[in-house]
Amino acid sequence: MLRRLVLAACLIAALPAAAQTAPQRIRFTLDWAFQGSAAPWLLAEQRGFFREEGVELVMAAANGSSELFQRLATGNADIGTADLAGMIMFNARNPQAALQAVMITHNRSTVAIMTTAASGIRTPADLRGKTIAGPESDAGRLLWPAFARAVNLPVDGVAWVSTTAALREPLLLRGGAQAMSGLTTSGVLNLVGLGVPRDQVVVLRYADFGVPLYGHALMARPGWAEANPAAVTGIIRAMARGMRAAFAEPDAAIAALRAREALVDPAIEKARMQLTFEEAYFTPDVFQNGIGRADPARLRAMTAAVAEAFNIATPPSPESLFTDRYLPPPADLRAPVAGGS
Repeated sequence: MLRRLVLAACLIAALPAAAQTAPQRIRFTLDWAFQGSAAPWLLAEQRGFFREEGVELVMAAANGSSELFQRLATGNADIGTADLAGMIMFNARNPQAALQAVMITHNRSTVAIMTTAASGIRTPADLRGKTIAGPESDAGRLLWPAFARAVNLPVDGVAWVSTTAALREPLLLRGGAQAMSGLTTSGVLNLVGLGVPRDQVVVLRYADFGVPLYGHALMARPGWAEANPAAVTGIIRAMARGMRAAFAEPDAAIAALRAREALVDPAIEKARMQLTFEEAYFTPDVFQNGIGRADPARLRAMTAAVAEAFNIATPPSPESLFTDRYLPPPADLRAPVAGGS
């Protein structure tokens, strides 16, 4: 009996620390539904990447960035991914509840004006005098002043028609507007899903015309992150692993998504995920400098552009918006390679 007890104690001592203790339960929220762009996180969860870091993510969807910001600020969620431009605006209006980004997930914003080739719109100049459809809270609509200034259009040179996200594309196709605002990762795929050939979708990305926007970021309350530094670093490392794994095995990532949301269209969501890879996750900057980082000069330029667009007299400092203190070593943030992870 004594020998068995000694042997058991030795086996327990040999286990990794994360295996000896229950994983830390962390409430993780998206800013939207579970779609292809979130498949890398679900694949990471399915393969145990988070548990290997000693954390258990309880993932939830949300109805837009505003809901996510409120969840984080009020302590109803611990960490989540949302649009960085929206966070800048939230922090400016709610300095007492300011959030902080700890990882850039979308190295380039996918905010754009979109339409069909039949509209005759090919360049930003063609938008003058046109009607654009978009929800009042849509990032593309809110950031229109920054885009208009970048392309030398008058801010009031277009008319806006308000609609819901679900009715935006049908309104465009019925002729109720000549263009629409939104994210390419939703708008392009929605138009294709409604029968528009992919090569007939016209996209005017804000980032392609000099608007220096990062897209989504992983963010949390600064106090929570400071109290849980190992968990934050572990989440970042696991997310980066999930991104590489999904890039190498896209079908496995979509299978993980379908395990969570059985009614999604796998073809559409795979296309959405791969579009997100191309336009946001794995840009030339990421291949050169790694996943998750923010360039200070670009962050300053983005803060200035957002402040101008939203008429923020006293914007938050760029240093308060993002910290790299929780990022794991560069080897853990490497970009994927073709044909592998």
